[in-house]
Amino acid sequence: MKKRNVELGKLGSSRFGDVLCKNGAFTLVELLVVIAIIGILIAILLPAVQAAREAARRMQCTNNLKQMGLALHGYHDIHQCFPKGSSLSGMPVGTLYNGYPTNAVNWKVPILPHMEQSPFYDKIDFTKTLFCSVTVPAVNYAAMANVVVPAFDCPSDPVEQFITQQPYTRGNCHNYNCPTQTSCYVGIAGAHADPLGRTNVYVSSGSGYISNTGMLCWNEYKSIADDLDGTSNSLMVGEQSGLLEGVGAQAGELFFCRSNYAGHWAGSWTRITNPDSGNNYNVQHVIDLASSNTSPGTIYATGITTVYYAINYKTRASLASDTYMCNTVLNSFHRGGINGLIADGAVRFFSDQTSMDLLRRWACANDGMGLE
Repeated sequence: MKKRNVELGKLGSSRFGDVLCKNGAFTLVELLVVIAIIGILIAILLPAVQAAREAARRMQCTNNLKQMGLALHGYHDIHQCFPKGSSLSGMPVGTLYNGYPTNAVNWKVPILPHMEQSPFYDKIDFTKTLFCSVTVPAVNYAAMANVVVPAFDCPSDPVEQFITQQPYTRGNCHNYNCPTQTSCYVGIAGAHADPLGRTNVYVSSGSGYISNTGMLCWNEYKSIADDLDGTSNSLMVGEQSGLLEGVGAQAGELFFCRSNYAGHWAGSWTRITNPDSGNNYNVQHVIDLASSNTSPGTIYATGITTVYYAINYKTRASLASDTYMCNTVLNSFHRGGINGLIADGAVRFFSDQTSMDLLRRWACANDGMGLE
């Protein structure tokens, strides 16, 4: 009996060990199943995580525009007008660059004190106003170099804050080894063609069409009273944080074609000689000169755009081919459209399916057509 019990004990022990050995490791099939399940979970969860991150970035972009809206209205409360969209220097004729009025600043600079950026603003010498030129470093670049105002940067924008090299072809940024923050937002000067078909509200210059029907215009102050459509029906600032694809021999290249000529803060430059020292020179003044057989010449207006192309237009078109063109595209890396600041301070998302007719009416603040 004892011998039999011992043998049965050995047999039971052996079988129990076999069971332990079998359950203590995965078979190849079981391992592949586990890996497949993990892969499926990752495939399901990763897009959701990426979507959540993009939603957060888009929300931050919305907050950036709200900050700009508050700052623009803060400026308006004090000065009874919005800042010039892109201004000329207004310097005495003898000090104009090559006889031409040179860049002052665009609308982003005057609102800096309203964005808690007074220390930066106070460093700028407005008596010199040479914020950029086309051949020499600008007087005020030292104050502006390497300064980043977070509200002017869209977090979805993959472009580095200071473009100094590839992978993005810069075009004519003219930063002259004194880098300034890249642009992610642009003021709206109006639209072309005009929704009402008016021909006396824009100028055709060597760099494209420039209108004066928006709220942030070339070398011209606009107030809420000028917004005949109502502030809730006018696009004031649009997102411009995308890249354009090259065409022809440049196919496959990505181009930085935002309104960033001579830097993020720069204003306007024109080749017309002695235009009232730049003080009162605007679209209407150019139209008046043109009517007296004076050529409007070339106008570079950094910081603003006259809407001509659809939202998120992909290719590097002729009137949006570089940083100095007047019809740079409203675009972004947000999926399906851009954020835009309305003149009443609200922010809304504009789908890239928005029709050009509707987009032009949004960009034009005095056409009286409404948005229906």
